[in-house]
Amino acid sequence: MTDRHPYYEFEKDTYEIDEFDCSSIFLFVGKERALLLDTGCGIGDLKGVIRKITDKPVSYTHLRAHETRHDLVCRLLLEKKKKKEKEKKKKKK
Repeated sequence: MTDRHPYYEFEKDTYEIDEFDCSSIFLFVGKERALLLDTGCGIGDLKGVIRKITDKPVSYTHLRAHETRHDLVCRLLLEKKKKKEKEKKKKKK
């Protein structure tokens, strides 16, 4: 088991945790609690990674594998992340 999940903050208090290219897990850190959107496939020490980001209590929810409005939220977050990455690359040029 490893605690080396790559993660990054792409909006204030909004993190994507990459589960070794198997899934993207999102963590939203609020004033009093954090919300984990999905828990991935179970590879590695997700709890350890979350504790590196926040010490607040964490609630979680699972997404369904088929198309739902919740999956749409996840997909929109990924699209927003990709857009920000493209903007950063343009600024570097």
